[in-house]
Amino acid sequence: MKKYIEWKKVCISVSIISILSFIAAVIPFMQNIAERTFHIGFPFAFLAVRIRENYVFTTHLAVSVLLLDIVLGYLVCCFAERIIKRKGN
Repeated sequence: MKKYIEWKKVCISVSIISILSFIAAVIPFMQNIAERTFHIGFPFAFLAVRIRENYVFTTHLAVSVLLLDIVLGYLVCCFAERIIKRKGN
């Protein structure tokens, strides 16, 4: 039976997406802040932190966007692996 999903690559893509998202969140020119809402995520924002008038923080996690980021990261890992294998041959 052929394997369709390699879980090691999924873990790597989740790690890379998480690290890049939080690095992008602390770099000033990459911060995405609009109307008291701070967006976190790379390449697409999947977490929004909103500050209300009474300084109460609320968060919103867009699971579908997070899954899209993970799938894109997985495809990039697969593509990079193919390129590395071609250069090795």
